[in-house]
Amino acid sequence: MTRSNSAVADLYARGETEGRSGNMIIEGDTVYSYGTHFPIAKHLKGKIYLFNSDSYSMSTSNHMNLVRRALLRNKAILIFIKNCDTDYALENMKYNKELLHKLHSKYANARSERKREEYKNAIRELEKQNKLLHNFVPDILAKKI
Repeated sequence: MTRSNSAVADLYARGETEGRSGNMIIEGDTVYSYGTHFPIAKHLKGKIYLFNSDSYSMSTSNHMNLVRRALLRNKAILIFIKNCDTDYALENMKYNKELLHKLHSKYANARSERKREEYKNAIRELEKQNKLLHNFVPDILAKKI
């Protein structure tokens, strides 16, 4: 009997290291869509997961939504990073820092309270992502920052 994609997402969120549906596969710390060429999420430690920031197809996007919802129901912390690959962490942090600079400037020049609040929330989220990247990416990468 084949499991549903939703059931596989729930298994992964509960910490299972093996499982599959017709289109999703759990192998070790990673859950994939349509084979090992497209990781959806990779467990780092505790409740911390790398989550793929790329997209591929409508059906893969659906798999990603199932996994994201299952992980968030289990109070996971998601770090969005290209291809769930820590090699992109430094690139993500640099991009986030550049974006933070732009958002601070927009915040300072915002004319409405609504816009200021919008920029403030975006700044908080990017700062949170950078802190997570810095704290939970392997030590070797953290030394490059």
